[in-house]
Amino acid sequence: MNKFLLLLTGWLGACTVAMATPSFPATVTLSDGVTLERRGVSQLTVGYIFKVYHAALYLPPGSGPEDALADAPRHLEIHYLRNISREDFIKAADDMLTAQHAPEVIRSIQAGIDQINALYRDVKKGDRYALTYQPGIGTTLTFNGEVQGVIEGADFARIYFSIWLGENNPYQEFRDRLVGLRK
Repeated sequence: MNKFLLLLTGWLGACTVAMATPSFPATVTLSDGVTLERRGVSQLTVGYIFKVYHAALYLPPGSGPEDALADAPRHLEIHYLRNISREDFIKAADDMLTAQHAPEVIRSIQAGIDQINALYRDVKKGDRYALTYQPGIGTTLTFNGEVQGVIEGADFARIYFSIWLGENNPYQEFRDRLVGLRK
C-alpha cells in the first residue's frame, strides 16, 4: 500500500509541475533602462482542450487596459506548451490579423509582416518568444533570450500586437486577462 501511495504521489506531483504556469517576473527592464510592470498573465487554449501557450504582458507603471496598444513601451512574453512549425506559426498570426483588420490595414504594414515572418523559427514545447516595442526603436523579436531582429514603426507595433491585445480578438477572455481586465 505504501508503495502505491508513493507512486501515486510522485505521479500527481509530476502532473502538477507539468501543468503549472511558467513564471514571469513582476517587472522587466528594457535596453533603454525603462522598467515595465507585469499587467497580466493568460493561457491561450484553443477548442477548449488544446493548450497552446502562456503569455505575460508588461506595460509602464500606471498604465491601464486601454494603454495596451498605445504608442508607449510594451513587452509581451510567450511560453509555448506545444511544438508549432514555423509555417503554422505564420499562418496563425496571419489569420489573427485578417480576423481583426481590413485588408488595406494589413497591406500598410506588409513589409514589417514579411520582415518578422522571415525571423520566425519552429517552436518546441518550452520555447519562449518575446516582442518588445520601444518608441523610436521599433519592435524587437527575441527567441529564447536571443534577439532575432527589429521591425521599425509604431503602426506596425500597434497592428501586430493586436494579434494578442486587440479589442476584436476572437479569444476575448485570453486578451482580457493579459491586459488586466480579469484575474
